[in-house]
Amino acid sequence: MAFEQELEFFERNKENWLRTYPQKYAVIKGEAAIGFFDTLEEAYREGLNKFWPEAFLIKQVLEQEPVIMFPLLSMVPPRGGL
Repeated sequence: MAFEQELEFFERNKENWLRTYPQKYAVIKGEAAIGFFDTLEEAYREGLNKFWPEAFLIKQVLEQEPVIMFPLLSMVPPRGGL
């Protein structure tokens, strides 16, 4: 799974980060938090500056993960398929 190490690191530290960095965006590479930022754009820019062209994880420090729902608009796929 992509970012398995980073996601496990995030979960291990989440409770502490909720107290110190609530709602901030964490930039994570391996088992290191590179920084915490107010906006996704700031986090992305820092990740690119430090790691490009390697992958890195950005995850917002939230108590509960948001649920994103995409309603089924039609039972028939659009012309040309999906």
